[in-house]
Amino acid sequence: ICLELVRRGYQIACPKIGNASADFWAVSGNSSMFIQIVSADDETSLSKALKTLYKLPGNVDKFLLSIEPIKTNYGVKNVSVIDFLLNKI
Repeated sequence: ICLELVRRGYQIACPKIGNASADFWAVSGNSSMFIQIVSADDETSLSKALKTLYKLPGNVDKFLLSIEPIKTNYGVKNVSVIDFLLNKI
């Protein structure tokens, strides 16, 4: 995912929000997004990832990448890893 973001021209950071951290913060020009990568099979990681994304500012796109569909709220978009890599978002 990181290499794909760099290939698309994004600058990458791994931001820390309190005790939590997002996997990636990708910035390119006026576009920025926070990305968390999770597996729906691991409830602990999923809960932690969603809590982190919910804490982030509302004016930035927030993506939860996973193989399986996951229900999200508060502006977090669940996207298939495959769709992301095929640039379908």
